[in-house]
Amino acid sequence: MRRILLVLMFVVPFIAFIYSVPVQAAVEADKTWTIEFNTEMSGTTLENNIWVTESDGTKLDVSIKKEGKNVYVKVPVNGYVSNSTYLLHISNELTSEAGSALQESITMDFTVGDEPESEKSVIEAEEKVDSYEPVIDLETAGISENSVSYAALKRKGEQVHKEYILENGGLRFKTTGGLQPLDLNTDYQLYIHMDNGSSHLINFTSSGFPDVPTDTDGGMVLIPAMPEKGFNYPYFLKFPSERNAANHQGKDRHLIVRPNNSGAVYNYKETLIKTRAEARGHQLTKTGDRLNLPVMTPVLPRPWFRYNEGYFTTDALDRYTVTLTDDEVEQMMNQPRIEEEMEREGFSEQTFRDIVDIEFQLEAMIDHAIEYLNDRGEGMEEKVFLTGYSSGGNFTNRWATLFPERVKAVASGAINSQPIIPKAEVEGEELIYPIGISDYENIRGKAFEMEQYNKVAKFMYQGRQDDNDTYGYSDVFGDEEERLIGEVLGEKMYPDRWEKSKELYFDSGAEGAFALYDGVGHSISPQMLEDIEEFFDANRSSDHPVYPNEEPGVEIDTGK
Repeated sequence: MRRILLVLMFVVPFIAFIYSVPVQAAVEADKTWTIEFNTEMSGTTLENNIWVTESDGTKLDVSIKKEGKNVYVKVPVNGYVSNSTYLLHISNELTSEAGSALQESITMDFTVGDEPESEKSVIEAEEKVDSYEPVIDLETAGISENSVSYAALKRKGEQVHKEYILENGGLRFKTTGGLQPLDLNTDYQLYIHMDNGSSHLINFTSSGFPDVPTDTDGGMVLIPAMPEKGFNYPYFLKFPSERNAANHQGKDRHLIVRPNNSGAVYNYKETLIKTRAEARGHQLTKTGDRLNLPVMTPVLPRPWFRYNEGYFTTDALDRYTVTLTDDEVEQMMNQPRIEEEMEREGFSEQTFRDIVDIEFQLEAMIDHAIEYLNDRGEGMEEKVFLTGYSSGGNFTNRWATLFPERVKAVASGAINSQPIIPKAEVEGEELIYPIGISDYENIRGKAFEMEQYNKVAKFMYQGRQDDNDTYGYSDVFGDEEERLIGEVLGEKMYPDRWEKSKELYFDSGAEGAFALYDGVGHSISPQMLEDIEEFFDANRSSDHPVYPNEEPGVEIDTGK
């Protein structure tokens, strides 16, 4: 008796990593399904939450057995009937021994023997289906939504897990409001099974990239992950309104990049939703509207996962993130403690393989965004503006150091008085990333170039009353990083670390501006926003970096 393996990653609340599995067109009548979870399931919830039905919904008497992390769905007493289609159901009320549940229910169809072609009509969709809000017009195809038993979506012979709703004479796939679209420009097969046992096959192709919004209030589009282009995560593009266009005519146009700061969440769907809100309404995103420039916000994950001395803090481009390699992921998988924690937290090996080289993935996103915009007549320059605050401020400061040839200007806010110091060592202490650049070449793949670095206009700012210091937090810095900060830069954020960081920074030969705002804590003040906008505007077409001047309530140090 052969078994087909269905692999599911079982998860803690709010997160799910579920892999599509091949569905064979013909399986044996005595087939047993093996469902492999990444943690042990609760035996008391199995019977009512895993079942098999005929195409008309009739429930079959199958046997469910658990062995460790595997669950076996054995055939009915009399086996399956040849040339028949069945559905395997897994409810989201299924729980682990720890009480965690699946994020979504899963239904997968399979056919025993060859499905009778005589009972299937084949329909070719004439127009492409919107990838972001896909709706299949059943009524036009002569299919009654009230007589549909179930539907299954496939791509290249693999079933695609996509929930759907039958309404208004059509079948609409759920995409979380366009946040989880179908693959672009892709051929799909939609199998629709009817209550009377007949079936229909609708072949359709999904649409491509969305058009640039042309309305006067601007707009926003989501560009899906494109591993073939070098990035494993999607990004948002927010377009400016026409209100300020006339004020910036004739000026160079630079894409503004603002890293997302959604915090540590277990559910990537939640990261998408939070990032969409940031991309639409964050204070720094609105800078793009005032400067008449598009803003890109990548949807990078933040897996809350302890590793060695700390955590992966992707939203700050921390040391764990940029030093992660495929070989290290392989080593992680061979550590029992890591494996147990991954099972408990709901992460998979692919979670971390996707993060590898995330800093290079951002460069690929930027390349793609600029090409996308220029293909649509936006006239963007190759170098970008970077802006971020708090962990996003650290991210932009670090990314601009790693990729200075791609950055025109960067405004990094609330960086804990700790920018990257462009030195390999200080007083015999090796300054590793992100304290300094001793291992820069290992991370970036080439040596640090001060001349290129100083072509970037760098504005580092924070409030004088900001006490949100991440020094001493293991989820931000590892032991060696923390030791270096304390011994070389200073444990106290003000004035010790602020002054020492500036001293070492300028002593290295690096150029930039450090701004300290009176009466401001861990927040972006109106004056900060005004200064950021003026800083970017001054550097749009300048041949050399331009820095703000000191003003009442703002101390600015350029090392001059």
